[in-house]
Amino acid sequence: MGDWDVSCAICGVIFIPEDVYIESEAELFSEGKSRESERDRSYSYDGSKVTKADCEWLSDNDALGLWPQHGQPEATNTFMTGRFEPGGYGSILLEARALSSHLQDQEDSMIAYRSVLGGLLTVFPFHTACYKLLGRVISGRINTTVDEENLYAAFVRLSDEYSTWHLDIDYGSPCPRDNRSWITYRGHEVDAPSAVLLRPTNIRCPQLLVKNPIDTANISTHLVNQQFLPEVLASSSVLQDPFDRLPHEIRQHLLELLSNRDIAAVRTASYPMHATIPSKAVWKRLIAAHMPWLWEMDAVISRGAYRELNLSRTIRELENWTTFGDDKTDTFSLALANRRRIWSICEIIADEYDKVTDECKVATTKEWVDMGDGCFELQIKP
Repeated sequence: MGDWDVSCAICGVIFIPEDVYIESEAELFSEGKSRESERDRSYSYDGSKVTKADCEWLSDNDALGLWPQHGQPEATNTFMTGRFEPGGYGSILLEARALSSHLQDQEDSMIAYRSVLGGLLTVFPFHTACYKLLGRVISGRINTTVDEENLYAAFVRLSDEYSTWHLDIDYGSPCPRDNRSWITYRGHEVDAPSAVLLRPTNIRCPQLLVKNPIDTANISTHLVNQQFLPEVLASSSVLQDPFDRLPHEIRQHLLELLSNRDIAAVRTASYPMHATIPSKAVWKRLIAAHMPWLWEMDAVISRGAYRELNLSRTIRELENWTTFGDDKTDTFSLALANRRRIWSICEIIADEYDKVTDECKVATTKEWVDMGDGCFELQIKP
């Protein structure tokens, strides 16, 4: 019969590391070990890039559920389970008495996403780090208050009856593996042909997926310094340059109106524009447009270090350094590429969250309707 792990609703990755080899190949050979099968190799990580400490955040988790029969009409009906351990068949095992008052009468385990059995209360699980990242996307702050009822409603809208291990959304690239597996029990062999519908479990999970997305990264070596032309070339280049007739403040204002590509073009073609340092407002606007997930740039801009940097080349370098690619094994940041991937997922969830929020603002009545699979749909009447 089929079994499946529970995955984070936000990033799509499971909650504890698989039984993987963290050691590098060199360490294995030096210790006289060898991989016994190709399956072991497919589960392995390079110890020079991923450590056990890198994976600890995967077990720091929570889950969001809804209990509409509880409380008064004006009270919130949502609850957080607190930390849990993943169980089998899409379940989570709740830690003893870490439960809210809503769950005191519940069993120690709950079903994640949709229940194929029906009649069971289900929850949407996530890593704590991913939830913080979602909060930043929703409100722009890492520690923020999210309306849990609206978020639950958004999760329900983004799930379906066939997605019993994650939401029905695009989890970016690289996409976490389909974590369903097939377990054959004695006497159940007749069901084995159904296994062809399921993908094998020994698909290698890219190393960046286990990197904590909210760890602060060192980006200093990927900031490109400003380069100025020699005085002889500079003096000859301004003779017929119309921008030379404009005051410095006007040239700066022009940069504030241009895209990153246009800024690069005009500063390449014109020395006066090349010598015009883009203002803090330009930097903040372009960073927000191109890489809102790279909050390390906030400190660079705040302390004025941006004045010594080439705006367009720095953005191009940072975008390249944080982009995942199968052919870029050692030339991109695992942690920032994972953060960038999860940020794009958070934007999908935040868009649905905003729709729910907007609908609730003009609603005259709201009602939670039991869908029969453990979830409750928010029905709103304007």
